[in-house]
Amino acid sequence: MKKVRIAFYGNICNNLYQIAKALRQSADADAHLFIDSAADPQQLPESDDPELADNYPAWIHKRRFLNVFSLLLPWLSHLARELRTFDFIVVSGNGPIFAQFSGRPFAFLTAGADLTVLPFPLQSLRSYPTVKLKLFGLLAGFWQRRAIRRSTEIWTQPFYPFLNPLKRLGVPAGRISPAYFPVIIDADRVRYNPAARQSNLQAMKDIVSRDPDFVLFHPARMFIRMSPKIVETGRFKGNDILIRGFAEFVSRKVVKRPLLVLIDRDVSGDVDLARQLIRSLGIEEYVYWAKGPRRFGFTRDELTDLYSVSDVVADDFSVGWFGSIVLEGLAVERPVISFVDERAMSQMYAWHPILSSKTERGIADFLSRLATDVSFRTQQGRLGRRWILEYHSHGAAAGRYVTNVNDGIQRTVGVRVPFERAQKDAT
Repeated sequence: MKKVRIAFYGNICNNLYQIAKALRQSADADAHLFIDSAADPQQLPESDDPELADNYPAWIHKRRFLNVFSLLLPWLSHLARELRTFDFIVVSGNGPIFAQFSGRPFAFLTAGADLTVLPFPLQSLRSYPTVKLKLFGLLAGFWQRRAIRRSTEIWTQPFYPFLNPLKRLGVPAGRISPAYFPVIIDADRVRYNPAARQSNLQAMKDIVSRDPDFVLFHPARMFIRMSPKIVETGRFKGNDILIRGFAEFVSRKVVKRPLLVLIDRDVSGDVDLARQLIRSLGIEEYVYWAKGPRRFGFTRDELTDLYSVSDVVADDFSVGWFGSIVLEGLAVERPVISFVDERAMSQMYAWHPILSSKTERGIADFLSRLATDVSFRTQQGRLGRRWILEYHSHGAAAGRYVTNVNDGIQRTVGVRVPFERAQKDAT
């Protein structure tokens, strides 16, 4: 029997790489991943699996797919021609632009700005610094808007920033899959590293040299500015709430040498605002800005060591959704503080270990307890790891994706993919 061929494009945060890898391990399906050669390094498989650098397997295809010509005439693009040779397509990012001209059924797996921002270019036109980029954004936005409305299926999560634009775009409810599509974490690789303090990263050396007795790691991008449009699209993270909560924690003098570790990188829009806030609160001596060994920051493999030397991880305090930072922190057995929408979470999970708060005092209270109650901190770390293994590891999520992909193929192509469920990741 001929294997069903499944194409993936739009590898945001390596999500599609992990799905394709899981499918190849767990199903008798021929999954292929397409990557643009100009993609952000964090969208490259070697960010997760360093041994893949300059050593891609035959099922990963890296070429220059995105350019002015491909956006002007996407139906003539090399990528659209490639996608036509597959039975089913899964896309994120700008992938729908090309998938819509493949003539094949395709699912749009929403990642964030690909749904909340890109299809509405007039809202974000000011953010493009040059006329050329403004025209690029308008063109991409037009095609993305058209493509989302023509998607065979929408794979998303029940958080407001995802559901609202789908309503605005008039996507029929019947095309929005009710299934849950968890981000997959390679729990064998993303796990606590007891030797992390010996890392050669300069950031690690700096942290160790400070000899902190409590480390709060906040690797999220800095998006502090707020407006109705920014709130609607989920393009803020409430970093200022965390910083103020940490300042209150410092003022309580629960520990002698607390340290807040932040990441200084180009894609953080409000680093200057964060620095100003930290100065105004008088907590500069308790904050360390980590610079990655390259412009974009750290790979996921490097971040695992930084998580490992931290006591607590904090992520997002905005609209109630969560991303890779929450998952990575939990996988490394760190307690995670982040605001989550409990209604949406209850639709996806029977339980979760995230310490949720959206107030400065609530964050300070969590930090105070975690700093003084080691047994509670250890328990939260173990619960986090357990939750990852139960819902987001290859072993747990691969079967779910095989089922979801199967259902999509069954509805559109009329065949099913035989598979054997993978064993759950080792603890």
